[in-house]
Amino acid sequence: HAATMVVAGVYLVARVYGVFWEGFSIAAGGLNWMALIAGITMIIAAALAFVQDDIKRVLAYSTVSQLGYMVAALSVGAWTAGVFHLFTHAFFKALLFLGSGSVIHAVHSNNMSEMGGLKKYMPTTFATFMIGTIALAGVPPLAGFWSKDEILLGAAKNDYPFILVLGLIGAFMTACYMGRAVYLTFFGEYRGHGHPHESPRSMTVPLILLAIPSVFIGLINAPGIEKFAHWVRFQVPGVEFEPPEHAFNVPLAAISTLVAVSGLLVATMIWYWRNAPARGATERVPALRALKTLLVEKYYLDRIFVDGVVGFIKGPLAKAVYWTNQNIIDGIVNGVGVGAKLVGRFTYDVIDQKGVDGIVNGIGVSASEAGGVLRLVQSGRVQQYALMLFAAVGLLGLALILFN
Repeated sequence: HAATMVVAGVYLVARVYGVFWEGFSIAAGGLNWMALIAGITMIIAAALAFVQDDIKRVLAYSTVSQLGYMVAALSVGAWTAGVFHLFTHAFFKALLFLGSGSVIHAVHSNNMSEMGGLKKYMPTTFATFMIGTIALAGVPPLAGFWSKDEILLGAAKNDYPFILVLGLIGAFMTACYMGRAVYLTFFGEYRGHGHPHESPRSMTVPLILLAIPSVFIGLINAPGIEKFAHWVRFQVPGVEFEPPEHAFNVPLAAISTLVAVSGLLVATMIWYWRNAPARGATERVPALRALKTLLVEKYYLDRIFVDGVVGFIKGPLAKAVYWTNQNIIDGIVNGVGVGAKLVGRFTYDVIDQKGVDGIVNGIGVSASEAGGVLRLVQSGRVQQYALMLFAAVGLLGLALILFN
């Protein structure tokens, strides 16, 4: 999921990047449709992660948001950064998804409202989930920091301030909603049923194996190493094209790190502190309550599509399908049935009864009549047989005389 399926579109764009480079005039800077869609995706998907109770849904919307980062990198000309984030994201997002599976296995529920306090029951799962969270948030020196920082740097250097600002906002939101997921799942008191326990080694060992590259894999493209950029250098046969890439920028890296840490701190103040002033604000403040409702309803896109678009066309469409079924499909089926019945009747009456049975019965009648005639010859009288023998010999002799 994290490494192949959902990033297939990003991979496709990266593979045919020369088309997008020319088609969207990426080298010109400013803004293009590709960058606009990527920026919006980063923010609206991250916002949806804040209101999810299902831990896997949090990670799913997070993945959509990270896809926005990857496309944003491609849209600003930072090709290596986009592919590098696809690469690093695969490790820590796979870690987080398997970590959520470990938690679900322990509490028999997907909902974070039925979790809490799992830190003391599931130390390995907690430690590896924290590593994935920090890597996703973009805290150095973990993997997500190096790839996400390159995306922000590409936006800054290539004159895409819109993507730079949205990227920083998205980084803050990422750290914040992942902090929320961690605190609701692993801290506080256990709110579920039964007795949670650490997962077996068949589940925890893969978590450890993914946690290691989630920490160190980003270093392969760190300043002075930059192996990844060498391995995936973009080349198109017959096309002179080299996307502009830029070196590590310390001030921007410091800003992005501060943003990520701030997001984690805000999550701590809201979901960890018991008497946090912000807790319950979505119920007290009408504007925040309306915003939460908007997010819970997924921007009402499902309602618009299901009740609006689908609801508008489903009646006439259903009638058209029903008419087609009754008048065309059923007509064809019934016609085939009537035709089959006629063919069967013809086969039975003509071919079977008069043809096949007629031949068989005719042979039987002929054999019976021939037998009746021959039966007269077989009288059982020796005198009659001798008379017929001498008569036949006489006739044969006469024939020989006449024809000789």
